[in-house]
Amino acid sequence: MEKKRFVLETQMRAGTHYMCHALLNAYHPYMHYPLRNGGTRQLEHAEIERGLKEEARIDNIEINYGIEILFRHYYHKLELDPAFSGEKKIALIGFPLDSFYSDGIVFSSEHYTPSPSLGRETARGYVMGQGSKEWDFLYPYMIDNARWLETLSRQGNGENLLIVRYEDLIDNFIVEKRRVIDFMQLDLVGELPEPRKNRNRMYWNNNYAERFDAEALRTLFQLFRRSIEAFYPEHYENLDQMLIDSGAR
Repeated sequence: MEKKRFVLETQMRAGTHYMCHALLNAYHPYMHYPLRNGGTRQLEHAEIERGLKEEARIDNIEINYGIEILFRHYYHKLELDPAFSGEKKIALIGFPLDSFYSDGIVFSSEHYTPSPSLGRETARGYVMGQGSKEWDFLYPYMIDNARWLETLSRQGNGENLLIVRYEDLIDNFIVEKRRVIDFMQLDLVGELPEPRKNRNRMYWNNNYAERFDAEALRTLFQLFRRSIEAFYPEHYENLDQMLIDSGAR
């Protein structure tokens, strides 16, 4: 039987573990993860489930080896495994300011965990500043992320590419669930579960000035201006005007 292969490419801190878990639960695929020097390894269920609520976890999955999904983040520089070249891809994106603010909290935490960042002790009163240790570490990833989003915006949704916004999974789950199912064109063997509703983000609250210093916010907007205009137009004008009014742009 011919294998069905897919790529799942995601943005950090934007529902990555949820989407891996959802596809695993819905289709029972064999999931790959890229190795640093080429090739892939199995993405273990325990890795996917870290940070998920206990009731969201799934046991005794019987893997369907006829379905394979290669999971990778946007920053993986390695060449795509030839077996997955030209196969359908789901690109899971998130509002970039939220992603990197959350990354800054994670980087500042004593131990790494994929669990939500805003409930951590280090999140209390956290303001991400340009030139901070976490900023300097994350800045190259910001550049890569912006390039990835701009490439996706040029490609657009099509027969072999489905772009899913994390925020739409929360606000319009039924619609997004149907988009994913229609794109996969596979028989469901389980449920495509709904994500936890985490609305304590700038996308919903517009509290940029509370979470970034002026220099960081200005630089992020410059980096992601085209991407925000393409994928988050509902926030573009407000963010642009706020920067003008504050003198940060």
